[in-house]
Amino acid sequence: MLNKLRERWIINSPVVYRYMDNEFIERFFKYGELRLTSYQKFRNDNTDEIRGDVQEGINEYRIWNKNRDHHFTLQRRTGDNNFIFCTSLKYDEDLMSQTNFECDGCFKINNTLGFGLEIATKIKEFQYGLEGPVKYTDTGQIDINCEDYNLEDIPKNPTPEEMIKLQQAFHEISVRDTSLFFSKKSLYQTQLEYRFIWNYGIPGQLVKMYEHITIQVPEAVKFCEWITKPK
Repeated sequence: MLNKLRERWIINSPVVYRYMDNEFIERFFKYGELRLTSYQKFRNDNTDEIRGDVQEGINEYRIWNKNRDHHFTLQRRTGDNNFIFCTSLKYDEDLMSQTNFECDGCFKINNTLGFGLEIATKIKEFQYGLEGPVKYTDTGQIDINCEDYNLEDIPKNPTPEEMIKLQQAFHEISVRDTSLFFSKKSLYQTQLEYRFIWNYGIPGQLVKMYEHITIQVPEAVKFCEWITKPK
């Protein structure tokens, strides 16, 4: 039944745009060469506040009680065993300026699902992937209501026993909720970012961290179009 339904389910994935220098776009279209970055790299990039974000992948959940008169704050980080590829939902030459991505090129990805899956095949110990638009807020915090996760009401001054239960519930939220991967401050809203994420590593084993990797994935080129190709 599910296989028959899949044949009748049409995915209308967005068209997204990747801004970078034409010399690197040329390498992608010739050889399939792409660099994937990590949250760690973004946090350590102090060159400017547009491309670097010291809070990248580190966010706070505000988990509200049913009456919305108090909440618990939980800080979480995604971990560094993720590779990221950032794109935008809009094509705007202003995004190539010195005040934005400071590059001279852009290519379009017409099939985000196909693009992401082809890259996944090139990542050693790939576990799962995510893609989606970034959500911007003034604080970067993520608001969650307790009933969204079938939690009992959150007491304002929990007993030690209640606190243990809350900690277990908060851990479940941080595992199930993917907002953490797509949350940024409104400072970056002009980018209209659409993000690809690939998680890697064998569960239960020590994970080697990378600031970035360079892969060869010519199979992904067929989903893309070079907009700023020199004539």
